[in-house]
Amino acid sequence: MAKNKRKDVAMHNMHSYFGKKVRADVPVVSHDLNEHEPEHIEEEISVAPPTPGATIPPPIQRSSADSTVLVVQRDPGPRCQIWDYPPNDQERARLAYMKHGPYQFHKDEYPLDDATNHPHKFQYHWFKIFPWLEYSPIKDAVYCFPCFLFYKKPLGKKGSNKFTVEGFRKWKKVNNGKDCAFLTHMGKDSKSAHNYAVKCYDNLKNKPCHME
Repeated sequence: MAKNKRKDVAMHNMHSYFGKKVRADVPVVSHDLNEHEPEHIEEEISVAPPTPGATIPPPIQRSSADSTVLVVQRDPGPRCQIWDYPPNDQERARLAYMKHGPYQFHKDEYPLDDATNHPHKFQYHWFKIFPWLEYSPIKDAVYCFPCFLFYKKPLGKKGSNKFTVEGFRKWKKVNNGKDCAFLTHMGKDSKSAHNYAVKCYDNLKNKPCHME
């Protein structure tokens, strides 16, 4: 019974997450990974192509040190966090990433983990079950898109930044029934940190436009 309830919560969040339109003043940019990413979304936002081997991002990603242009780093591994941006830039950064959606990188074969006896690897079909997932080809790890956008800076609690900063790659714990790591991240009720981030995502996505 509890297992079915958790699945119902997960499915509700999925429909809530993708079932509404992005704000009218924010044009949607396709994140089909078979297409080339655009160099510019709009005048003050640019897209940074994935950079293999990059591991440490600048504190705030801009096109230059004195520029107001915010850089959209598609790969979740090397990008800086939303909380690194000045408060006045954070909503603009969120909207820039929301235009693209989660980075769901496709590979014919994902790398195996470091397990000695029974190694595991990321499975592409997990994107369909958990559409909030992002995958970093640089780190071979997954991240949570709404938590990246709205999660507050962690206070040092162990595991609190696993799906936002460090990345999760313990694939064995995904196919673990009711103890699936992704379900655990989502939480059992609507008051979990993940579901709160999803609610914030929906609220910003449907925020009324401001006419100028």
